[in-house]
Amino acid sequence: MVSGDAVAEVVKLTKASSGDLVMYGCGRLGQTLLEHGLVDVLNIWIHPVILGTGEAMFRSGARIGLRLDSVEERSTGVVSLSYVRKEPS
Repeated sequence: MVSGDAVAEVVKLTKASSGDLVMYGCGRLGQTLLEHGLVDVLNIWIHPVILGTGEAMFRSGARIGLRLDSVEERSTGVVSLSYVRKEPS
């Protein structure tokens, strides 16, 4: 669990660990980490269900360049997209 300054806590955790940090879901924390360059890989799963309503995945904010790294279709019809940060050109 992270409390207080999430960016500072995640920076501290990444420096103290040799493994990966994984966050499920998105929301405000995910976008904040993206905006601060703390996300190396973004995995998005698209489920073949139309709800007609719901929350936006991301709020308005800084434009973040991503590059599609892989696409996988699962037997359930779920499509898994993996994006990595786009290197500045």
